[in-house]
Amino acid sequence: MKRFVEAYPEFRKLSGNVTKHVTLVGELSRLVAERHLLAVSELEQSLACNEQHNSDLKALRALISNAKITAENKVRCAILYALRYERAQGNATAELKQLLTSSGVDADQVASIDVVLRYAGVGERQSDLFQNENLFSRGRSIFKGLQGVENVYTQHTPALAEMVEQIVRGKQGLHWQERLPNLDPKARPPLLGNENGMHNQDIIVFVVGGVTMEEEMAVAKLNEKFASQNVRLLIGGTSIHTSSSFLAELSTTFFP
Repeated sequence: MKRFVEAYPEFRKLSGNVTKHVTLVGELSRLVAERHLLAVSELEQSLACNEQHNSDLKALRALISNAKITAENKVRCAILYALRYERAQGNATAELKQLLTSSGVDADQVASIDVVLRYAGVGERQSDLFQNENLFSRGRSIFKGLQGVENVYTQHTPALAEMVEQIVRGKQGLHWQERLPNLDPKARPPLLGNENGMHNQDIIVFVVGGVTMEEEMAVAKLNEKFASQNVRLLIGGTSIHTSSSFLAELSTTFFP
């Protein structure tokens, strides 16, 4: 009895923590189900990672027509479609904007599709972001898809992750050697005691305009991957963006 009385406060504390976690997880599960977030996420991942126009368009039409999907999620998926399939035969961006309007989405939100295309459309991008602009990149994308993914909801990897890994390995393309010559291993002597092929070990990435949580997670994974090679990566930015804050910044700052 004495031991029980002495341990009871700690038991109450642990019990309270468990109750908080269960309540939190329960509320998150309710929101995921209520807002159909698994369906939204699966379509987002498909639009970001896979080239399958007909099935993506069919799924997007159904999503926009679903009254239980929030306007924000509908617009975000439509933006991804517009960016990936901007030059695709049978592009249906105009139709999707009409569907959004008829489903009650605010005109300013629908207009954000054109805002993003002006900011990051094919004519503005400096790289083949979706790996679908030529036969070689399409082949790489198909091969990557054939390898499979562990989780369809987490298959996307930000472009920043590949760029940083190339810099770590000293394999960045010519455009990086022109802009950042100090990162070119040919421009400086090899590091002593660095026979493992890692050329750049202390790298700070600072993004003017903001970074995302996904990019921060990707850099954390790279730190784990290259920990044994004494590689240290640090990422920062002027802000941490969500899709909502990014679209708001584009609409008010760049294209008011």
